[in-house]
Amino acid sequence: MLYVGEMGNVRALTGDAARTEAERNFLLALTAYFSRWAVHDVAPDSFQVITAIRPLVVMTDVPGVAVPPGQCTLQIGYWDDDRGCRALQGEWGDDHLLDSHEFSSDGLTVFGLIEEPETYRMLAAKWLER
Repeated sequence: MLYVGEMGNVRALTGDAARTEAERNFLLALTAYFSRWAVHDVAPDSFQVITAIRPLVVMTDVPGVAVPPGQCTLQIGYWDDDRGCRALQGEWGDDHLLDSHEFSSDGLTVFGLIEEPETYRMLAAKWLER
């Protein structure tokens, strides 16, 4: 699945296509951010999009962590009900999507903001970059 970033640059996110316009806008904005970031050993095309569950999930394996593959991932969940009610969740996870969230300094939880998908992209990207 391809998304066009700034100035026509195309970056790939593997996995599923967005289900809604809001999800598409979130993914476009996130991909544009990935095209400019400088996180060593994490390429923009290492992120996978999963739509088998609600929310939309974007995840990547974490390089350099000594665990079996698939057992240490960064996961972002983005909810949008098409009426402007949005939420964002970020956590360290494993093969089970978004099941390890704790309200701690390691996680990301955003509920109740009336903002555009691009704002949620910025919050997700900054958390991933951290």
